[in-house]
This record gives sequence, structure tokens and C-alpha cells, in this order.
Amino acid sequence: MKILVDANVILDSILSRDGFSDCADKVLDVCAEEEVEGFAAAHSFSVIYYVMRSQYKNSDERKEILLDLCNVINIAALNEEAVISALKRKNFKDFEDCLQDECGCFQDVDYIVTNNIKDFKEAKITAIMPKDFLNLKEIKQLGV
Repeated sequence: MKILVDANVILDSILSRDGFSDCADKVLDVCAEEEVEGFAAAHSFSVIYYVMRSQYKNSDERKEILLDLCNVINIAALNEEAVISALKRKNFKDFEDCLQDECGCFQDVDYIVTNNIKDFKEAKITAIMPKDFLNLKEIKQLGV
């Protein structure tokens, strides 16, 4: 199984956000343990780096955390074709999320794991909450 992990889930883990970090940590754990093949959109790294400034003032520390993330998750490239395709998708309200969807399509992922499923109504890939993904993964492992 392949998943694209949205920036908000990665930030939940890195910033230990209350109410969200446990599931986010588990999603990244299953990627690290190679139970699933995890991806993050390349453009998410700049977003994550920027938001991390609230808790990590040191630029080198932020970069080190992101380098560690690269040991856990693959980077889904964003190419010209994906950007043009996203720009042409008039029904997708959030352009950044549309780019996430395009990156996921390029990597042929099964799900986008996000806390913002409402923003992915027009996505080509099914968006799923971290908790729901973890439950689904367990069901599939049991062969149910």
C-alpha cells in the first residue's frame, strides 16, 4: 500500500500537537517500518519548514528534523505536468491540496492521509483521516 502524508499530519507529529500527534506518529511509524510506502509532496517541505519556526527557532535544527523525515518517508516530486494539471482543475478550491493530489497521482498512491479531508472532495485519490487509515491498515492486515 502507498500513501501520501499531508503536511498537516507531519506537522502534527513534529510539533506534538495535542489531540493529533499520537495518530500522526503512528502513521509515520508504519512508514518507517515499511509496512506501507509513505510519500510527502516535495513542496510540503517548505511549508513544514516555515511552520516549524514556531517551536524550532534554529534553522539548522529544522533542517536536521526534515533530513530525519527523509529517512522515514519518500519525496513525491512535483513536475511541470502536475502543476499544469492542478492549474486546470477549476473545481479544486485549495491549490496546494490540489498539488498534493497531483503528486499522489504521479506516485500512484492509494490514499492521502490528512486532517483536512473536506479540502479533498474533488481529489482523484481518496483522502482519509490518520485514525481511519490506521484502522483500515489493521483490517487489511487481518484479511477482513
